[in-house]
Amino acid sequence: MNDKTADLAGSGIGYYAEVKKIITRIKLIIRWGKNLLLNNWFFIPMLVVITLICSILNFNAQTQQGLIPAYLAYSNFILSGFDLKVEPWLYTFPMWGYGFVVSITQRKIWLILIQQLVQMLSIYYSDYSLKQLDWSSTSRSLYRLLCLTSLPWFFFHTVLWPYSWGASLLLFSIFSLFLFIKRGKIFHLILSGVFYGLMLNFRSDYYFFGLFLFVLMGGLSLVKMIPIRFWHMIVWISLVFILLVPWGIYSYHKTGHYLQKTTNKGHFLFISLGQLPENKWSITPFDKDSVMREIVDEELRRNVRTASLQADGLLTGKWLELIKNDPSEFLKKCYHNFDTYVTKPFYNGEIWSSVTRNEEDLIGGKIDQQIYQFSQNLAGKINSNRVAYNIVRFQQKMVDVILFLFLVSCIIYLFFSGKELLRDWVALIFFSLLFYQIAIVVIGFYSSAYNTNLYLIYILTIIYCLVEKKSIIKGFLSKFKRLNKK
Repeated sequence: MNDKTADLAGSGIGYYAEVKKIITRIKLIIRWGKNLLLNNWFFIPMLVVITLICSILNFNAQTQQGLIPAYLAYSNFILSGFDLKVEPWLYTFPMWGYGFVVSITQRKIWLILIQQLVQMLSIYYSDYSLKQLDWSSTSRSLYRLLCLTSLPWFFFHTVLWPYSWGASLLLFSIFSLFLFIKRGKIFHLILSGVFYGLMLNFRSDYYFFGLFLFVLMGGLSLVKMIPIRFWHMIVWISLVFILLVPWGIYSYHKTGHYLQKTTNKGHFLFISLGQLPENKWSITPFDKDSVMREIVDEELRRNVRTASLQADGLLTGKWLELIKNDPSEFLKKCYHNFDTYVTKPFYNGEIWSSVTRNEEDLIGGKIDQQIYQFSQNLAGKINSNRVAYNIVRFQQKMVDVILFLFLVSCIIYLFFSGKELLRDWVALIFFSLLFYQIAIVVIGFYSSAYNTNLYLIYILTIIYCLVEKKSIIKGFLSKFKRLNKK
């Protein structure tokens, strides 16, 4: 071996050693980061800090603030001892759950802090559940990391709306059910049913999913595909219905019918047709749509609410009639909504918005006013600073990656899992919940808020499919290699 060859060999060995050293350092950093994320003394303070920052930035969010007067009225009704003579204009939309929260305080700062505390508890409870479900430390650390970067989730909980409570209670319910299936403790089953029933008092969107979950899990228990018995699910659904009894009594006094959900389904479905731009029906996606108002005035009478019980059946029937008469136009509308879902999947906050008139009723204290002014000033500085502005916008675009990874994990897992899927109750519940929500925004009314309800479920599904079920990925890669060789 001449000197030149020896030098080349030496440099090659040196280069290899250097690369190996870099890889070792990267592994050490990853291990250190993983341990840091799993340390509650780091994770919980970071969660609190990020939550507070997002709460201040999005303090002036305007989304769906038109319903605040209804929740204030529900608060008066509740505090009166449920006197039907108080706020007689109240009907059966919206659900009254948020009215109970507003009964505790009508200060915006306290409402937001309570919502954020509940969502942080839901994150901690879900993380605790993952440990009980024997998820790997890699999955848990990845979940914690993605939670800390979930700005849409934190922004979502700064808005004064029932979605915040609904999303948190849904997490509590789902993971309590997981713990029951895994550990077999009736306490967790009771918790799951109670949390789900409470959630439906805030939003009735998931009413039919509750029935589907009962049929799905009950059916799988009968054929012994999951380690629970059918009577367990009977207890679960019974608890859900019991928690809806007060609303049923209230709705009976208002309508003469015992109801378990709101009466805006027809209104919601009808104006959803207006989400297709320049549609043949000339419907607009707004609550005061003139076509809808005209139908209700002609078929019923003037001044009947479009979200009333009478209008609900009428508008649902009209929605079905319009679809039957022009299915191609409806398919265009569904495609448009799905396209919007893919391109604008999640709520990204409104850090440049200003206070609305309705919110002023809830910003009465000196601290609230100071936060409002500080939020406005901070948003202005971010807007004027190109670097800060680009960072915020970049983050908002990055949330689309979550949806992309979800779709990829869905395709891989569903395609290659085979019969294993029927025994995988975690995947069944995750996928059922997400596809149920997708159906709502595609067939019904699209709103990024509806998807953000399940933001953490998206994250958990990705981790479950791509990390916890890595054997599926390995099978996919091996099949891909065999195809390439052919």
